[in-house]
This record gives sequence, structure tokens and C-alpha cells, in this order.
Amino acid sequence: MTELLRGLFAEVFPPDDGDPAIGLVEAFDAQNFAVSSSSLRVSADLLPDHFQRVELPAGEPFLKAAVSYIDDHKPTRVALFAPLIVPTSTARTERSSRLTIAETLTLAAVEALPTGAQVMSVVPPSFLSAASKARHRTTMFQHCDPTLILTHEHEWTSTLLAGTHTSIRLATVVTRVGKQGKPVLRCFRVPDIDVAEYEPVVADLHKLMKQGGGTTDHGYVLRELPSPENMLAYDAHHPDMAKRTKSLEAFGSVQPLRDLAEVNVGPIDPTREQGRLAPAGRRTAQDGSAAVVAGKNVKPDSESLAADASHRIDAAEHELLQVGDFCVATVYSQCAEGLRVQQVATDDLPLAAARSVIVVRPMATVTDEDRDFLLDYLCSPLVMDYLRAHGMGISLNGQLLANLPTPVMDDALRVVWRDLSGVASQFSKWARQATEYRDSLFQPTDTENTRLRILNTGRIAGMRHDAATRATDFRHRARTLYPHPVAYRWRIVESGDGSLDSYQQILESTETLTCYLACMALVA
Repeated sequence: MTELLRGLFAEVFPPDDGDPAIGLVEAFDAQNFAVSSSSLRVSADLLPDHFQRVELPAGEPFLKAAVSYIDDHKPTRVALFAPLIVPTSTARTERSSRLTIAETLTLAAVEALPTGAQVMSVVPPSFLSAASKARHRTTMFQHCDPTLILTHEHEWTSTLLAGTHTSIRLATVVTRVGKQGKPVLRCFRVPDIDVAEYEPVVADLHKLMKQGGGTTDHGYVLRELPSPENMLAYDAHHPDMAKRTKSLEAFGSVQPLRDLAEVNVGPIDPTREQGRLAPAGRRTAQDGSAAVVAGKNVKPDSESLAADASHRIDAAEHELLQVGDFCVATVYSQCAEGLRVQQVATDDLPLAAARSVIVVRPMATVTDEDRDFLLDYLCSPLVMDYLRAHGMGISLNGQLLANLPTPVMDDALRVVWRDLSGVASQFSKWARQATEYRDSLFQPTDTENTRLRILNTGRIAGMRHDAATRATDFRHRARTLYPHPVAYRWRIVESGDGSLDSYQQILESTETLTCYLACMALVA
């Protein structure tokens, strides 16, 4: 891991590109290193040879010492390896929205350094993606333009990051102070690889730094900077994700989900509503109580949302779900391929949603076809990929789901969707009939009548199968579905015997087809 990071940092600040690169690191000794949680232990081996290592007091004093160093020396290329901890002066209830020392120092550095200076800082990924830190990103990018973002997918070994879980991931952001005329942002994902495979990754970053556009194996170039209010995560702006989102326009139009439906987190908090909750076994719908559906109860293959509910509650009118609402679970494993979505049916009522469920209530203007289309879309892998690219971890945020780009069918596609639904329903009915007749062979009934019924059903089923098979045969479609002038000539050609007259019929059939295509082109 040391060799990989050393190579990456050397590509960020090459040795022959201006003033020496300064690395501000924490000074550790055997005693304080053991208690310095979430701090990067940057050894001499981690920094490239051309970096000048500057050790500053470890822990919270690092921030003041680093700011003082930057004010006094004004380095033009500085790498910040600051503690990743929130100062102890920050109240515990505020820590989720407060900045770590690394993030605070990054903001201070871009404000204090002169125009043209470059800053590299190792920060938590939330600094680039969390909605709660959007205002800090906006403030930062008023003074500088981001030039490179490294998303580290690899583990940080215990020798580099003490006192943290092995699953911790970090990001490296590189900025140039001052606003550029045509800024270019390069995004690079550092994969989780074996130590011996680091050289191709470093070479790929070297290639990316030379490109003015396009992609590489592990990165891509953005010619236009994203808005700082938006997240700067790797997958969010990848060209492949942009193409997949753009492809939704083929359905008709694309709108945020919030324009098509109300999206709200369930109002029932079981941890705070103990006084109102009662075990499901003690109460029923007859006493007016509503079943409380939790995220674990949302199972698309289940017939009822209320069947496995653990609690019931005397819910207010505004807390009750309605027929047609979509219940979306909020917690998922890393290998989940799609959202767990289930529609509220009449038999489920009365029903209320816990906070582990997001309720999507389509607008009154949404048709039945659009409602079914929306349900299939929400369950698709495309939606899961989009949400994960835009910051979803193991839990789904209601605001993120509300901003989901959602396709809306145009009139032509809506007709096709309706036809597909009807065809699927009819095919399912025929399949059930065939299965029922087959299973009735040995029922205690009149054997002779059963034989006649089975033979008749088998012939009808065979004709349906034959008709369905012929539908994919071009020759059959030309004979039966094309306009009469074309179909008539086609049948004559098929019945030809290879004579001169048959050849002339082929020519006349071609002329007829050409005229038909010309008429269609004029109409189109």
C-alpha cells in the first residue's frame, strides 16, 4: 500500500513541476500514536523523495500549527495529511454536520494561499458527497477550482490509519487556488489491489493527467465542473452513468420523482412511540388500530404488507397509508440488486409506515399504466446503480429518492405498455388453463368426457403455440400483415417454380415494395 500511495502522490505533484512539494504531517511518538484515533501516520517511506516533510504536533494542535505554517511560508505545492477527527470541543449531537480537522484545514489553506498554489488534502469522502457539507464545498470552490479527485477503494492499513475499522475509505482532493478560465476536473478511482499490482494503476493516473478529455481504465475527465452543491463522488459524474441516465429520455420525458409523487419518510418512530404501540397479536383491525409496516416487512413477493407486522397503533388520519402507495425499504445489503418496493392493497388497510419505510404516493394525475411503469422502474437495477452512485450506502435517504430522475412514458409508449400488460395477462390465463386441464387427467370424473376435453384443449393450445411461433416468421408476417399489394405479390413469389415468369414476378414484387416504401417515407 505504501508503494501505491507513494506513486500516486508523485503523479499529483511531479518532481520537475515548480517549487518543492511540502507535506504537512503529524509528529508521532510511541505513546501518543496509540491514542491518536483517525490520524494518518505518514512515514518517510510514504512520501516521494522530492517531497519536503514537515512534522507538526499531533492531534488537535495540528490545525493551529498547520495554519501558522501556511501563513508564514506560503507554499505553492502543499500536501495536507491532517487528523480525520472532529475537535472534542464540538458537541456530540453536532458532529454529524461538523467538519473534521482535515476538512477545516483544507478550507483555510485555499483561502490563505496565493493564486496558482496547489493543495492536496486527504479527507473523508463525505466532504465531497454529503448534502450537509454542500455549503462548505461552495465556500471552498469560491476560492479555487478542483483539478483532481482520487477516490480510494483500498483499505488503509493499521500502520497508516490507527484506531479505525478496516472498511474505512478516504478521498484525496487536489485544488488550484484562484479561478481558472476553463477548469478541467479529473476523477480517478484507486482500486483495491494487491501490492504487486500497483504499477499499472499509477501508470493509468499518469495517462489521465496528460489527457484533456475522455476516460482511462480507472478515471475520466470532466470538461465542465459540477456545481459544488452537487456531490463530487466518482460514480455520480462518470460518462457511463450520464449515458444511462440520458437514455431514459427514450421513454418520453424525464422528471424528478418528486414531480410525479409525494415522497416522505414514514411518520411512526417505534423508539419514541412506545406508548402508542401494541403487539400485533393483541389487537386487530376491528378495533380501529393500524398495522405498522417496517422496512423488514417490505417483501415484493409477499401478498400482504400487514401480514408480518410486529406492532399496531392508533394512527391519526395523516399517518395512514392509502391504496396505491408504494412502500420502499430504506436498508439494504451491499449486494442488493434493486430496491424493495411493495404497493399498498385494499386488504392491507388500515396501515401506517415506520421510519424505516419511505412512502411514495403518486399524484392523482398519474394513470394506472404510469403507476405500474413507475413500480417496475423503482425495482430495476438501474435505479439502484444511480442511487449508489449518488451517495446511497446501506440506507436510502428520502431526499435522494425524491431527486431520482424518473422516465415518463409518451402516448405511443403508453399504448404499447398497455398492450404488453394485456398480452402478459392473456398468456398467463392460457398457461393456467393448459396446466389445469393437464392436472385434471386423473381426477375422478367421466373418463370419456375428460378425454374429449383434453384433446380439444390440446388442439387449441397447439394452434395458439403455432400462431405465436409464426409471429416471429418474416414470411408469415409479409403474407398476412403487409398491405394487400405487397402481400399478394409476396405470395406469388413464394409459389414460383424458378421459371422466367417467376423471375418477372420477383421484379414486379420488388417494384411494388419500393413504391410502398416511398409512400411510407412521404407520410413519415
